[in-house]
Amino acid sequence: MREAGFDVPQTQQLPPSDRFNVSGLSGLSSPTLDSQLGYASTVDGLSPSDALDSLAQTLEPQQEEAYRTALVGPVAEQMLTAELENGGSLSFPSEGCLVEADLKLYGDLETSISIVVLMNDVLFLADHTIVTEAIRHAKADYNLCMQEAGYDIGTASASSHAADLFGRYKPVGSPPSRDEESLLEADQTCQLQSEMHLRTSNAFYTANDSWVLSETQAIRALAEASMLAEERANAVVAQLEVAGDANLSDRQ
Repeated sequence: MREAGFDVPQTQQLPPSDRFNVSGLSGLSSPTLDSQLGYASTVDGLSPSDALDSLAQTLEPQQEEAYRTALVGPVAEQMLTAELENGGSLSFPSEGCLVEADLKLYGDLETSISIVVLMNDVLFLADHTIVTEAIRHAKADYNLCMQEAGYDIGTASASSHAADLFGRYKPVGSPPSRDEESLLEADQTCQLQSEMHLRTSNAFYTANDSWVLSETQAIRALAEASMLAEERANAVVAQLEVAGDANLSDRQ
């Protein structure tokens, strides 16, 4: 984007607060959530999408059109379409800086698009009575555990509850406060105690056994590709941080 003449604000890596999972519960974190970073919902900083939008809002109409073209290419031309399990479809740009970023992280557009399609398909297939009942019972046990730990979660997630309790108080990359650490510890403990992930995953597999069997190899390949992409992204972020520190030293 900078090569195209747009100085997009640099963002730093945010905590992985809302790992994707088949339960479809927004904000349901992984028990392996990094306790050194805490919840992304309490970070006072721009996400990459917010940074892109914040710059677009400062541009004149003609500049904004050029900005969008640099970002996603000519939207009306050469859009890629992927079919979804629910009979719908998704459209993706085939040009622009976002595409270039995907190519660097995933190696090809087919892989990055397939991951997005898989996430949408899983959420669609999770909308099944067997799965929703498993979620309801597991969430009830989870809530009871959290109440015993002193947190009245209700229908919310621990991530959104953290934002309500503490606000966006910590700079990007900073450790959580002791109060947030306590909530995080209770969250992780209660997820494990209620077997939230195990129960919802088992229900999903029961409800969609044929689909899971037919897609097992593809899912494993995409999971591996996603992990490799995350490693590449972390390496890029580290390089940008080193470059930023060097520029700051030069100015001083």
